[in-house]
Amino acid sequence: MFFLKRINFFWILLIVLLVLPSLYAVFHSGFFVSDDGDWMIIRFSAFYQTFADGQFPVRYLERLNFNYGYPVANFLYPGFLYLGVPFRIIGFDSVQVVKILMSLFMLGGAVGIFFWLRKFFNSYSALIGSVVYTYSPYHLFNLYKRGSVGELMGLSIFPFVLWMIERKSIFFVALGIFLVLLSHNTLALLFILFVLLYSLMRRRLGWVIRPILIGGLSSSFFTIPAVFDLKFTKFLSTKVSNPLENFAQFYLFGFGTIVILALAIVVFVLVYFKKRMSEKVYLSLFFAGLTIFLLFLAHPFSVFLWKISPSSWIQFPFRLLSITLVSVAFLSSYVTYSLFPKFRFLLGALLLLVVIGFSLGNALPREYSFHEIGYYETNESLTTTHNEYMPIGVKKEPSARPEKLVEVSDGEISIHRLNKNSHKIMFDVDAKTNGSVRVNKVYFPGWNYRVDGDRKKLPFVKDDGLMYIPILRGENSIILSFDETPLRTIANALSIVGFVILISIPVRYLISKYIK
Repeated sequence: MFFLKRINFFWILLIVLLVLPSLYAVFHSGFFVSDDGDWMIIRFSAFYQTFADGQFPVRYLERLNFNYGYPVANFLYPGFLYLGVPFRIIGFDSVQVVKILMSLFMLGGAVGIFFWLRKFFNSYSALIGSVVYTYSPYHLFNLYKRGSVGELMGLSIFPFVLWMIERKSIFFVALGIFLVLLSHNTLALLFILFVLLYSLMRRRLGWVIRPILIGGLSSSFFTIPAVFDLKFTKFLSTKVSNPLENFAQFYLFGFGTIVILALAIVVFVLVYFKKRMSEKVYLSLFFAGLTIFLLFLAHPFSVFLWKISPSSWIQFPFRLLSITLVSVAFLSSYVTYSLFPKFRFLLGALLLLVVIGFSLGNALPREYSFHEIGYYETNESLTTTHNEYMPIGVKKEPSARPEKLVEVSDGEISIHRLNKNSHKIMFDVDAKTNGSVRVNKVYFPGWNYRVDGDRKKLPFVKDDGLMYIPILRGENSIILSFDETPLRTIANALSIVGFVILISIPVRYLISKYIK
């Protein structure tokens, strides 16, 4: 057993050493320029401030939207945000936290896919698949061009789920599904569909349903509001992207992918004529067919299908390449293992040279930004490109920070002893006449207020989407708080039930094993 652990350590260390060059630019001074990288840092910074103020689950980031608030954490993949909290607590700043997460996700994906592939092939062949997975153009594109921390998280967990399916671990498959659902909205759906298809191929479809349900139940605190609260935002009336404008360019497919597919076909032909069909062969045929199909869907050649398909939720056809990362990694291990066993080391090394050589030039960053940390820690941008999660009541979106948090809207009213955090605003009023005050936060379901301790109806909202509170003559204490709605409360309860079921799995195992 000790010898096996040493062997595992050797291969893991080798994987880390081979993956580290792909992360060189992550730890470059400054931060590489990407589509979403800066937004992810800003969002994490606002998320952490809200979390530290006691809002949990975090949904409404009050610093964003020019300090008018924005409920983006209620809708967009909060997984990496929660995972980043411990690193922020121990002293890393927001930029460092995002860099650490990116690195851990890249390394975690490489290790996870190695152990999955080793269920089918020897360690060296699995190593080749692991490195191919890491250096595939689309993976590096996600890291350096798009800066998509959520997708990187999903790509790190997905191989782990496949490995755990092979090990028939209900607990870890359920935990993986839970994390996948928090990692990225679109990828989560694609990955779960793939897990079902893969489980069907592995004759484990009935078995995998249970952990998927447990993982889905555990993630309810996010997934249920993310779906059912959309009607309170502009998302449904906003066209975030046009799938027809977001097909993959050939460099994202990777010349290495074409080479691996071609070599896999050669192996299939040889195996067919030698009549040595096996489970590995059938599974490799499945991955080859899936890769070709997904490459077609991601390419402009498939435009006629996208025009008639109700799949705009994918937004970017190139996202389908996320699945091909897994299938091409499997095929690279299969080719290394099967084609020329006596020259396995040389063939694997040549495959890596081809994949890495045709990936780095197109994927690595060429520009860095050098903002002070205050740029991220105080930035009030919305962090979404089309403001699609703006509450539907906002007819004119804010363009500047309000001068005051609470202002008199009508009547002779003085405001004093104002105090606030990310989910609560408290102040006293002395009104000589009846009137109203305006709270300069956009209204989103969950905001409620109390006058002298008595809960009142929801604040009155005007066309600016802000909250107006009626004030009666006299002295009053006002408390405005962002609380969970009945729907979110039910979703939270379902998550607790899911976690109880999840934790009960190892507990019951330990009881049955050690207590007789």
